[in-house]
Amino acid sequence: MRQKHFLTLLIIDIDDFKKINDCYGHQQGDRILREVADVIQFNVREIDVCARYGGEEFAVVLPYADRRIGGMIAERLRKSISQIKGNFHGTTGITKVTVSIGVAVGPHDILDIHGLIHKADMAMYQAKKDGKNRISYSNVH
Repeated sequence: MRQKHFLTLLIIDIDDFKKINDCYGHQQGDRILREVADVIQFNVREIDVCARYGGEEFAVVLPYADRRIGGMIAERLRKSISQIKGNFHGTTGITKVTVSIGVAVGPHDILDIHGLIHKADMAMYQAKKDGKNRISYSNVH
C-alpha cells in the first residue's frame, strides 16, 4: 500500500455457522471450517495470503488486485464454497454452506491497514444484512 499498488482485502464469514454447530454438532462445524479453508486456499492465487480471522471468519489479502480482480476472486470463492456438501437435514432452513464476503480495496478505500480491515468488515456485515450468500463492496469516501 505504501507503494500505491492495489491491495484488496476480503473478509469472509460463514453464514448461519452458530446454527450449524448448534443443530448438527461441533464435529460438523469443524468439518465445514476445514472444507471452507481448503476451498479458499485452492481458489486464490499463489501470491495471496489466506488466514482464519475469527471463529467462522476468514481473511484473504490479494496483493496487486484492484476492485475488479478482487470481485472476481470473491465471486469464485462464494460459488465454490456453496458446492460444499453440508449433509444438512431437518427443519433448520439450512440447505447448503454459504458465505457473506466483504471487499475493500487499498489505497482507494483507505490508506492504512486498520481502516482497510474496518471497511471490509463493514462490507461483510452489509452482505449479511442484504440477505447473506453475497458479496458487498466497501463504499469509497
